[in-house]
Amino acid sequence: MWIPQRGTVKNLHKEVREMKTALKPQIMPVMLMLLGLSLSGCLWMMAPMLATGAGQSKAKETKAEEADWTFWKRLETADTPQKQYAIAKSYRQDAEDYRLQAKEHQRRKTVYESYGSKPWGDEATAEFMVIHCQRLVEKFAELADEMESLAQEHEMTAEKIAREQKKDTE
Repeated sequence: MWIPQRGTVKNLHKEVREMKTALKPQIMPVMLMLLGLSLSGCLWMMAPMLATGAGQSKAKETKAEEADWTFWKRLETADTPQKQYAIAKSYRQDAEDYRLQAKEHQRRKTVYESYGSKPWGDEATAEFMVIHCQRLVEKFAELADEMESLAQEHEMTAEKIAREQKKDTE
């Protein structure tokens, strides 16, 4: 178990950064909240909120699984040009969402580039966040390109199905 060491705030920031790299990202927000509350002596006040948080996470997982199942069902039955174009449209929407995420993280990177020079800023945090944001910009741009490629593939499949249907009617 990680226990904060006594020392300066800068040391505490360093320990939190080390802890971030050691823990999985989905655990991090809860751990930071617990750390802050344990340091302030208010941990007992969080018990009801912690108990309900688990249920919310499960509900989100269930909705995501349902959406995933629906999408796979659509893929399995995509035997017409219209269905293939609908799937392509869905992938295009995903690509647009990823492009927006990339753009948002590019804006955040720009903010963090000047963060260390602010009176309240921390150079180490600024450097870490600039690298983090740049990685996300690259990953989201790559994902957008992948989704666009998938959309094009489904459009080509739709055209192929349409040609075959036309040939069958002649």
